[in-house]
Amino acid sequence: MINHIKKTVDERFREIKAQCLQVCSFFPEDERFTTQLKNVLLASNFAYSQWFARPKNLITLYESNDFNRLANRSRLSTLLQQRFESCHDINTLKQQLRHFYHYQLIRIIWHDINQLADLKTIMFNISILADVCIIQTLDFLQPYLEHDYGIPVDKKGNRQQLQVMAMGKLGANELNLSSDIDLIFCYPEEGKLNDTLDNQQFFTRLVQQFIDVLQDLTADGFAYRVDTRLRPYGLSGAIVMSLNALVDYYQNEARDWERYAMIKVRMVYGDHEVNQRLKTILRKFTYSLYIDFSVMESLRNLKKIITKVVNSKNMTNNIKLGKGGIREIEFIAQLFQLIHGGHDYTLQVPNLLTALKHLEQKSYIKNTTELRNAYVFLRILEHHLQAMDNQQTHSFPEDIEIQQRIALSLNIDSRQQLLLKLDHYRQIVSDYFAKVIEKPNSAMFSPKKITPSAVYNSNTFKKTAIDWQQRFQEKELNALDKNRLLHFIAEVQKIAANYNKAETTLDRVFSIAESLLQNSEYFLVFEENPTTLLTLVALCHASAWISKQIMLHPVLLAEMLNEERLYLIPDAAHMQQSLAEQLEQIDFQHDDDVLTIFRHFRQRQVFHIAASDVMGKLDIMRVSDGLTNIAIAVLRGALAQAWEKMTDKYGYPQRDDGNPCAMDFIIIAYGKLGGIELSYESDLDLVFVHDANEQALTIRTDQFNFDAISGAQFYTRLTKELLHILSAQTSSGKLYTIDTRLRPNGLSGLPVPSFTAFAKYQQESAWTWEHQALVRARVVAGDKTLAEKFVQLRDRILSQQRDIKKLKKEVISMHKRVTQADKKQARDIFNLKKSRGGMMDIEFIAQYLVLAWSHKIPELLMFTDNIRIFETCESAGLIPRRQIDQLCNAYRDLRRTSHRLALQYLPEQVPKTEFIALRKHVRNSWKQLIQS
Repeated sequence: MINHIKKTVDERFREIKAQCLQVCSFFPEDERFTTQLKNVLLASNFAYSQWFARPKNLITLYESNDFNRLANRSRLSTLLQQRFESCHDINTLKQQLRHFYHYQLIRIIWHDINQLADLKTIMFNISILADVCIIQTLDFLQPYLEHDYGIPVDKKGNRQQLQVMAMGKLGANELNLSSDIDLIFCYPEEGKLNDTLDNQQFFTRLVQQFIDVLQDLTADGFAYRVDTRLRPYGLSGAIVMSLNALVDYYQNEARDWERYAMIKVRMVYGDHEVNQRLKTILRKFTYSLYIDFSVMESLRNLKKIITKVVNSKNMTNNIKLGKGGIREIEFIAQLFQLIHGGHDYTLQVPNLLTALKHLEQKSYIKNTTELRNAYVFLRILEHHLQAMDNQQTHSFPEDIEIQQRIALSLNIDSRQQLLLKLDHYRQIVSDYFAKVIEKPNSAMFSPKKITPSAVYNSNTFKKTAIDWQQRFQEKELNALDKNRLLHFIAEVQKIAANYNKAETTLDRVFSIAESLLQNSEYFLVFEENPTTLLTLVALCHASAWISKQIMLHPVLLAEMLNEERLYLIPDAAHMQQSLAEQLEQIDFQHDDDVLTIFRHFRQRQVFHIAASDVMGKLDIMRVSDGLTNIAIAVLRGALAQAWEKMTDKYGYPQRDDGNPCAMDFIIIAYGKLGGIELSYESDLDLVFVHDANEQALTIRTDQFNFDAISGAQFYTRLTKELLHILSAQTSSGKLYTIDTRLRPNGLSGLPVPSFTAFAKYQQESAWTWEHQALVRARVVAGDKTLAEKFVQLRDRILSQQRDIKKLKKEVISMHKRVTQADKKQARDIFNLKKSRGGMMDIEFIAQYLVLAWSHKIPELLMFTDNIRIFETCESAGLIPRRQIDQLCNAYRDLRRTSHRLALQYLPEQVPKTEFIALRKHVRNSWKQLIQS
């Protein structure tokens, strides 16, 4: 059979060559070209028939070097536009479109069959081709119809364009070689063109004409089959509707399966602002802010329907819809996207391979390698099936010779090997799909059965449980929600009884349950992922703070679905990248979306650290590092958003030399953030500085559509916008409490001084306590050049030689001022921060050492955190190792206790009987180093 196939390919090659020589008097004697041509003739009857009919296209493919390269969007647009310039009627338009489309399609088939590009590139190029055909055809047709009917306008008299949304594989830039294109159409506003024709009627005619141009079967074939069944109300709905009607449908009447479809939506034509509004509306329809496990049951039902159709039509060999096919891979990705995409914007991507990559990176799915490999194989096979005759088929052929030809085109020796490989990948997909979608055992914790302890039957525990049951009975619930709640209550009681302080744990979990009743579908989380309830009870037992966070922000339950992911703490770079990726998905002008993203990002990241902390998976240093990294990611992201918004509105401030600023602004962190010692409820001590010309007006290259203001005004407004992002109270809470009192002249000073003014103040007017604060100061966001200038200024100020006696006196004086409140405390209480021997003593010792000795030991200026300052003192021989160990261990122990108390909403104090030896070591160091 293989010899017969090769003989047929050789015959076709000779026929094509003869045709080329007859029509063009030329055929390339190029060995590489010949080999690739035979590969295509093996794989595609369609290409053979096209070249036999139009041999010039093959010669053009060679002479233009198109067989070696893939055209980009711009080149394709230009080529099709040039063809359309000669068109004066619809028939000519159809002909030119088909000639262009078939040539470009075969060019892509050439690259696909000869493996000159990977699958993602091939799919993207097929999608680009469709985009260009849609755009250029509509650019021709709307003016063509306007000539006869008039121009559709909005209420302000502005011309309206058709808005086109690509769905399915085109929307995801995953189009296959012979695919329908799924489109939804709308127009911006209702209106009238004249007394007899309104906008609805005009755009209906435009869409009908457009579809006819693309899919009418002429002597030249057709370009695309257009599928509009995904539009509102399906085939019974209007083929095009106004934006308001479309929005009303998706807000009030759309069905569950349409959310799956909208994952892949992409705007391909129309007014940019209208498309942005559409994108925002559809994103909110598709992705719920809540954890939406109802999609699991919807997907199960949808899969049952598909399976029924497949079986009834004997489509088991369908590599798209059959068992272990492409659709199951799509369902796996879409399931996780719909469940988690509302709170993780990086999952709001239409492309499947990109979605799988994000799902693995974020540990929603442990390993997607086999799944991605299966998808790539099935999609390449799908392309080869369709390239054969340019038919929209997904069924593996029964014809043995065709099977062998496809195997050879895939570089597989035999059809038997191809079938084995196909079965292998379909089994992988089928197993994966079953694991993901399989409904958990109705016995919630089977096989790990929870056995209640003796506490379960104690009077106090029973009373707590009964009180809560009575409280729940007062709630008005439907039968399904009531059943879910009763099941939840029973399981929680059995689990909580195994903990000490079981009643407190029960109170915390049931308080969360009470808040979840506002959206009872949250209880599906525990039905679909039973072990999540074990994690919830464990965390509630460990921390009142964690319990309250879950109660206030139930979306955090999503972070508990995967235990490995729960305790996964990304590094600083990954945090910043993750936040940036989420911000890229929204318009910076949409204030509510911006604020929501920042708040949800911080809540999730802090939750991961708190969970890891209470479960003993992070030491105190890594906890503070993580909390500090979150704050820095937020500050950098917020600054980028504020900068983009301000420059879009006002232009760019100028430097003294007249050049536009490339930000020239920094955020200086003091205190715990500056010292990399942030806690769960820490304020952020920040100072903002700029380095622009304060009098010069802002500028922009286009000179249009912006309000010029002075540099001083610009940075004041930038700072105001930044503080708004960071501290505005929203329904999602606020990010941080911001303290800016450490700026020059405190609250009476400028909110954002120039660097010159800041430097002058530090050099001439700052108090010793302000230089103490500077020890822990560092730039955490903004311009790198200005940040370096700050480092040099800080080093210069801190390394000044000081009068040691005077320095000690001022440090002691300041210490007394800030610890005055401690005198009012009960004598039997030790305040971790302000009592003698506490954290403030240790911090003042570190600051004193830097101010006293950095003129001789410049290495002391390298670090802003106390631990590394002390370690530098030891390496420089300033303090003996034993004393350093005592101070460092004391500081770690006190901070660890401070974090533990914060997670229980308890004040920073313990009985005075605790930390006796530790406090003694700290006081001895204070006396030796500062009071001596």
